[in-house]
Amino acid sequence: MYTVLAQFKDIDGEVYNVGDTYPRKCLTDKRIWQLSTSNNKEGRPFIAAGDASMTEDDLPDFASMTEDDLLAYAADNGIAISSQVTKKDTMIRHIHEYYGKA
Repeated sequence: MYTVLAQFKDIDGEVYNVGDTYPRKCLTDKRIWQLSTSNNKEGRPFIAAGDASMTEDDLPDFASMTEDDLLAYAADNGIAISSQVTKKDTMIRHIHEYYGKA
């Protein structure tokens, strides 16, 4: 099961809104990969593995984490953060944007 992070219209014409569960019907691993990474026309992820009911309280306390911990968390969870990003608040913003909590 995947959670929609940003509204999009799928190749079959079906519209998915933020928080929807994806997919509504069986799809290929390639399509899941395209939508969960930046390897698509828009260059950003549209879905993430997990529960659509996730709230801010379900996320770790990013403010108490070091920059290295934040980068490790992002890598472990498939969140793309450029190695050129060095400011902690920017890293946290990227992670929150990924989860649609910005």
